[in-house]
Amino acid sequence: MPKGKAELRYRAFSDEDLAVLAPWLLQAGLGVPAGVSREQWGRRLREDARIVCRTATGERRAVVGFFRLDLAPDNTAEITLIVAPRLRRRGIGRELIESALGEARRLGLKAVVAVVKDSNQDAIRLFGDVGFELSGRGMPGYWVLERMVHRADHKPPIEVVP
Repeated sequence: MPKGKAELRYRAFSDEDLAVLAPWLLQAGLGVPAGVSREQWGRRLREDARIVCRTATGERRAVVGFFRLDLAPDNTAEITLIVAPRLRRRGIGRELIESALGEARRLGLKAVVAVVKDSNQDAIRLFGDVGFELSGRGMPGYWVLERMVHRADHKPPIEVVP
């Protein structure tokens, strides 16, 4: 996949994705929650109405990453994303975030929040590059970044003529 805008396809998360994504998530410290089987976790990602989870595929339909929006009662969502380790720094993360923002816009959310380890400077920079702003510290060792979601983000501005 060439550097620049990634050519990705998105589909609903499936059980088969878990085998591919689980090692990447574990490597990033985002593994299956303690006390929950992989099957339970996969079912929750597929069936819980408060979670929007999409798998991204690239060439030859190979899984290259995924994003997850955990919807909150205050009309916001927390984003989690992962890119295949061998494909990082090629625009896939940016494309995943843009797709997640499009989904947030479609759902009428007002903001998306990312909680990122303070040691993960690449992720902090990536989120900053797509308009997320530092909103404070979360748990010790983590930054909270937030981006407002506007339905007009991709529409031309209204021209006011005197």
